[in-house]
Amino acid sequence: MNQGRSSASPFPLASTSTFASTSTSPSSSTSTSAYVEPLNQQQIRIYRRMTGEQRLLLSLDMIRSVWRIAAGAIRNQNPGIPDEGLKLKLKERRR
Repeated sequence: MNQGRSSASPFPLASTSTFASTSTSPSSSTSTSAYVEPLNQQQIRIYRRMTGEQRLLLSLDMIRSVWRIAAGAIRNQNPGIPDEGLKLKLKERRR
């Protein structure tokens, strides 16, 4: 696996044409699932084209993002918390 990762993501992104083909914006009378389901299917096709390594790296990036979000929430709730205290609170959340 490539340990030195560049700042550019190696993962394909969903085509913006998916959004461009929609002539109207969602309204309260339009079901959200009518917009979400095609996007879910597009994302599944993208994942299937990825290599195992790409999917693994993507999942690791997602996990890191979740930990950063959790750490940010803990820091917001506990201003000035030392790094050791933050690590303990993150461990508590993991259980």
